[in-house]
Formats: sequence, C-alpha cells, structure tokens
Amino acid sequence: MTYNASGTYYDTIPNAAGCDSLMTLNLTIRNNSSSIATADVCQSYTWRGMTYNASGTYYDTIPNAAGCDSLMTLNLTIDSVDLSISQAGFVLTSNQLGANYQWIDCSSNTAIVGANSQSYTVIANGDYSVEVTYNSCRDTSNCFTILGVGIDDYKFLINEFDIYPNPTKDVITINGAVNQNEVLRIYSMNGQLVYEQLINTLPETIDLSSFENGIYLVHYNSQYKKVILNKK
Repeated sequence: MTYNASGTYYDTIPNAAGCDSLMTLNLTIRNNSSSIATADVCQSYTWRGMTYNASGTYYDTIPNAAGCDSLMTLNLTIDSVDLSISQAGFVLTSNQLGANYQWIDCSSNTAIVGANSQSYTVIANGDYSVEVTYNSCRDTSNCFTILGVGIDDYKFLINEFDIYPNPTKDVITINGAVNQNEVLRIYSMNGQLVYEQLINTLPETIDLSSFENGIYLVHYNSQYKKVILNKK
C-alpha cells in the first residue's frame, strides 16, 4: 500500500504460531514547501547571499522546518538610471530620457538654480554633474569638465549665422548659411531651453517680447551666439 497522508495505519498478518499479528504504522509525511518574493529596486539587489544586477526570476532551495526542500522564488525588477552625459559645444545633455534633472556645480557640490532641464548650457569653466531621478531611482553622474567658456569666448566661433538687431528690444532676425532640417534653439544663461524651431530657410524672424530681459544663447549649425534682450 502507498500512503500519501500522515496517520495511523493497521494491518493483520499471521505470526509464526499461526495466530493474528496486529501491525501498527504511525506515519508522518513531511511536505516540501515554496515561497515567492517580489522586489523592485534600483541598480542591484542582494538575496540569499548573491547580488543581482539584472531583472529576472531567480531560485534557491533550502531545508524547511520539516527537513524537506523549500523552493524559494524571487521575481526581481531592477530599475537603472543612465548617468552618461553628451556634450555639444557648451551644452551638456543627460542621456536619460523622461526623467527629472538637477545640474550640479561639482566645485561647490551645490545645485545650480533653475538648471532642471535635460540639457544645461555651461557659462563658466568648471566641473558639472547631473542628478537624475527616474522612476523610483535617483543617482548622480560623474563630474564633467568644461574648459574655455566665457561670455566673450563665444566670439571665436565660426560666423555661420548672424543675429540682428543685437541688442534687441523684441524681435531678432537669424540669417546665414542654411542647414536643412536643422533645429534652432535658444537657451537662457542658466541652461534652460526657452525656444526651439526647425529651420529650413533663412532669414528667420523670432519674437522675444515674451522673454525676460537678459542674455540668451542661440544655437544653430553647431554654433553658439549670444543675444541681448533689453525691452527698456
């Protein structure tokens, strides 16, 4: 007979004298067990003495309280943040899409006020990093060194386009060599993108009357030029 449950079982067989022999079986059947854990973490996760760096389903087997196998399952999701930075001229761009950003001056380890866009236009020589918050993760990139920057330094750039009038009270005109399907961007001096337009023909007139007075950086054809807005 095969038994699948704990209990007391009986059987009677003839003994050597030809009489009944009552046999009693006190049976305890120990069962295997299982458990499932779920984790959603940043970067890496340590489980059962092992560190995992990729999402997946992982298994381990240990003895349970009954001395039988206990199958343990971990359903792991690891969220990661892309901390790499791209540079185009004096513009640094975080390669992580769809996140929250805070650019940091590494020399003082302080956040740059207003520098919360994916891109930041550097206006002074130094080392810069970006703190990226994506899903449940937040991490900071390595510092990125930028040299040769200064308001007057922009004049060395190739004269591929002109801005006039400059300074201006409201409207500027962009003229020069046309690069088809090139995007013209205007940044404030704290690195915020304030204007973006696909340019197919020049000259192009842009109304800055809604902007605050100050200095702005115009980026076109991989070049930067400053424009001064003074509405007084």
